[in-house]
Amino acid sequence: MKKTLLVILIVILGIIGFNWYQSTQTLKTANASEWDLKLVNVNHRLDSNFVPNLTTVDNGQQLDSRVVSSYEKMTTAAKSAGATLVAGSGYRSYAQQEQVLNRNIESREAKGMSATAARSDALKTVNQPGASEHQTGLAMDFLTPREQKAGSDVTQSFAKTKQGKWLAANSWKYGWILRYPENGKNSTHISYESWHFRYVGKRNASYIYHHHLTLEQYIAKISN
Repeated sequence: MKKTLLVILIVILGIIGFNWYQSTQTLKTANASEWDLKLVNVNHRLDSNFVPNLTTVDNGQQLDSRVVSSYEKMTTAAKSAGATLVAGSGYRSYAQQEQVLNRNIESREAKGMSATAARSDALKTVNQPGASEHQTGLAMDFLTPREQKAGSDVTQSFAKTKQGKWLAANSWKYGWILRYPENGKNSTHISYESWHFRYVGKRNASYIYHHHLTLEQYIAKISN
């Protein structure tokens, strides 16, 4: 019995040590200037004419061609697990992002908000043109088949669906992360979005997921 416990303890310590080693190696080799770690937010903006090399995936949406393989592997795995995913919104041009923001502002004004309040509220979940990583082609807003069929927009209820739960637990295995997690607004400047996932590469995604970081926090860590 003692020998069995000793073997188990050695295995556990070995796993812990290996994971620690992998973590340190990830930090040593990670480079914030790599394309898959491109940071886009209110403080790091894209030029209006930035357009990646795009490939169309499902539902007519587009992604940076370099992430399509990982996207397809992830969605195939999700489908096999009974959590079929639908591409809701992938690449958006600068002009398209401007339209999305204006549409969100107008819908709030229609509900009685002042122009100032409507804009302020819309910016909690919609980035300004140039500040949206959708323009990079590295992000996807997901829908469930039911939401697609109903023609509904993304909502926080996605987190409670099979699709939302599966992505939250497994997307990192394919190089994707939940981009705007709960309690992450201080660094992301965007409220929780259970539907929005971003490609960062497998090793980066694994570290971010297991250390409960936002992309901003991770980049700050590897840049020190």
